[in-house]
Amino acid sequence: MKNNFFHYFYPSIIRGLGGLLIVVPMTTYYLGAQEIGIIGIITIFSALVTPMATVGPTWVLSAYFFKTSDQEKSELVFNVLAFAVFSRVCFVCLLWFAGPFFLPALIKSYSPSYLNIFRLYLIAEVFNCLWETVSYLMVLRKQGRIYAFMDLSQFFCQVFALYQGPIVTGK
Repeated sequence: MKNNFFHYFYPSIIRGLGGLLIVVPMTTYYLGAQEIGIIGIITIFSALVTPMATVGPTWVLSAYFFKTSDQEKSELVFNVLAFAVFSRVCFVCLLWFAGPFFLPALIKSYSPSYLNIFRLYLIAEVFNCLWETVSYLMVLRKQGRIYAFMDLSQFFCQVFALYQGPIVTGK
């Protein structure tokens, strides 16, 4: 039991230290105060999707996962994932089309490129919904090593993408 706990715990520690030692210095080196503020505003509004679209998958899984047979579990998991993706896509579409109206009102020095950044964040939110449900399933099935590997892989891919930004933009 203790070994499994550490598999769920240490990816968070590595993410935190990696964020502090890698992501923050990299971001603050290339972005100015105004750009960080704009990214913050965009992040806040794209993050609205998460609480609105995750109103039940983990609750449904925790309530019914151990009460169902193996065949019913696969059906339950499929339905939960389908609902999670559908609800997330609906909220993303709503914000996708609302973005051109509310972003210029919120950002004083608005540029059309900010809408592209906002929409990129929204696309990432769609893919993130699968990880939330799948990671919870790994916890339910006590697959700590796989969880740790997947969580750290996701983090290292994000760091890799962060380092590609200056290369692509020429900074």
